[in-house]
Amino acid sequence: MFTLMSLNETLNNLSTFSNKTVKLPIIQMIIYIHTKVSQ
Repeated sequence: MFTLMSLNETLNNLSTFSNKTVKLPIIQMIIYIHTKVSQ
């Protein structure tokens, strides 16, 4: 189950190895998946 805490951790982990151009679509995908899961 997704929580805001795990979402923040994931974003922090992504930011350590990816630049913003790669990170943005990944964030959008995570948010999209998160909204589908929480429905």
